[in-house]
Amino acid sequence: MEVFINKRIPVGAGLAGGSADGAATLLAMDRLLESELLESELLEMAAIAGSDVPFCMVGGTSLAKGRGELLEKLPDMPAFKVVLAGSDSQSSTAEVYERFDSLEGNWEENVSPERMLEAVRSKDLAAVCAALHNSLETATTEVDQVRDYKRAATKAGAPGALMTGSGPTVFALVQGLGAAAEVALELGRVAPVTIISSFAGRGAELG
Repeated sequence: MEVFINKRIPVGAGLAGGSADGAATLLAMDRLLESELLESELLEMAAIAGSDVPFCMVGGTSLAKGRGELLEKLPDMPAFKVVLAGSDSQSSTAEVYERFDSLEGNWEENVSPERMLEAVRSKDLAAVCAALHNSLETATTEVDQVRDYKRAATKAGAPGALMTGSGPTVFALVQGLGAAAEVALELGRVAPVTIISSFAGRGAELG
């Protein structure tokens, strides 16, 4: 059997496009083969396929542990808008992690997930933005690009901006479509691609 995937999320953008495709493919194969696997069995297979695949299968808001495959369900995020800023540049996840491991002092002692967990549970956008952190920003090959995108987003009024995953895409969190449009307009001056999106409370689904 051959599987062809029409990938619409850019490759190497740090947006988990490959992981989302993997999650949907597992669900599709389960249906096509009439395997009727339990969700726990599908999630076990998803963890073998990739660290982000289990999350892309269940979706919503979760705390990821282990290498990313162990998920603790959290309350869904409020209806924040998300503005994405991307370019044609790509990042190899493996190379970014190798660079990160080679850097001295790459683990900041004052970074704690507890701040973010409290902010998510209280559904406080300002607190969520204050707790944003991605150590991989120091290891991306597009450091200047990431910095410029974040600066443009905050200049336009976004209360928080951060690199996604291993990058180099940057996301900005804002409240409301009007604010998102203003941030997207400013990001459009420095980023070739800008997209306004929002959070989804579900994972991969079959039509």
